[in-house]
Amino acid sequence: MSKTYVIVHGYNGSPLDHWQDNLYKSLQLNNEKVIFPKLPKADTPDKDSWIQALHHVITSIKDEIILVCHSLGSVLWLHYSNRYSNTNIKRVILVAPAGPSFIEEEKTISGFLPIPRDEERLKSVTSDILLISSQNDKYCAEDATKFFGKYLNLDTYITLPETGHINIESGFGRWDMFSEITGINAVVA
Repeated sequence: MSKTYVIVHGYNGSPLDHWQDNLYKSLQLNNEKVIFPKLPKADTPDKDSWIQALHHVITSIKDEIILVCHSLGSVLWLHYSNRYSNTNIKRVILVAPAGPSFIEEEKTISGFLPIPRDEERLKSVTSDILLISSQNDKYCAEDATKFFGKYLNLDTYITLPETGHINIESGFGRWDMFSEITGINAVVA
């Protein structure tokens, strides 16, 4: 079965030259099917509107889906998987998920709380979930490896040492090791 990549941005979207933007361009250059939807009102997101927008994208795809989510997009995926089941989602990659203390402080996105962490429900949607996080992500003071990875009993998680939020600000416009870490054949440069 063929596959389609869906890249899910976080709060405020992903600007040009963000690693997600570079991933999108790289996958296009490799003639891969890839969708990078602009979720509504990225600077004032509404959880239910984002869930519906993601649902619209996912249900329009007949291929196997590989989701690559960043920050609040990772939290969106947890809400989505708590509401919908979809058998064509083959793999989910959660990169630098936003933690509850940041979401609570940032009133614009506080509607994304509480963060669902239902291991059984999550794995009923897809069992191939990779978490990539950093030891010093200011947007996840709870430590994503513990808050998301261990609590959800994820089989695979990678903690990058002292890399911040894995965005442009922390040097991730270009992400040389992305292919090696994820197995996705794309040069994010």
